[in-house]
Amino acid sequence: MSIPSSLEYWHWIILFFLLLSIETIGAGGFLLGGATAALVVAGVNWLLPNLDWAEQLAIFAALSLVFTVAYWYFFQRVDDRDEFPELNNRGSQLIGHYFELREDLPYGQGRVQIGDTLWKVKGNSKKTLVKGTLVVVAGCQNMTLFIEGQKGEG
Repeated sequence: MSIPSSLEYWHWIILFFLLLSIETIGAGGFLLGGATAALVVAGVNWLLPNLDWAEQLAIFAALSLVFTVAYWYFFQRVDDRDEFPELNNRGSQLIGHYFELREDLPYGQGRVQIGDTLWKVKGNSKKTLVKGTLVVVAGCQNMTLFIEGQKGEG
């Protein structure tokens, strides 16, 4: 099968819808640049119907690259912006909060219940933190909270 001697504008519209429908399956935005380029080439081909198929393909290739890079650049910056970076990181939300120990923590390590979650905790010293000690969450890593006893107790 060979490339037709001339590509009509409706060929590009078909390619636009084809790429757009493949994109909906989950290409992650990669095919949107090509789909947009196909639509632009359809418009150019409608306005200038005497374009050779090689010229049309060259325009399509260049525009696909430009639109794909522009899409990636724009949405990379949009995705990096996060108004609430700790929204799904409960440990980070607990930093700076005080709570009272309900049981002794030998060597400053153990588990504590905060709300409805059981957290692994580590103190900043190797001595036992006794029940009733007021501690503050100083940091977190995954499901481990790093605590400090109030006024140097931890």
